Amino acid sequence: MGAIEGEIFRGGEGIAKYFENLGSAWDKFHILPDRFRDLPDLVIMLGRLEGRGKGSGVPVDASLGMVFDFRSTTISRIRGFLDHDEALRAAGVSD
Repeated sequence: MGAIEGEIFRGGEGIAKYFENLGSAWDKFHILPDRFRDLPDLVIMLGRLEGRGKGSGVPVDASLGMVFDFRSTTISRIRGFLDHDEALRAAGVSD
């Protein structure tokens, strides 16, 4: 799950590496957004992750929270969490 949680990717090369990791780890991979919170300088997405492991074929259905930090109108950082409460804490808000 490193391509979702725990690794840091920076810049254009980092984005390319992130998606390369997703492709090598997952046979299928879907992010299913449920709720968005639009706050000053960040957006929080709470939803689910569905996928199937490439090597194992094991299906995954998990909570997913993503925090999108903005600098002006550009995304400056994306943080992914497999727990909604953890994503909210990282963004400095509560549910």
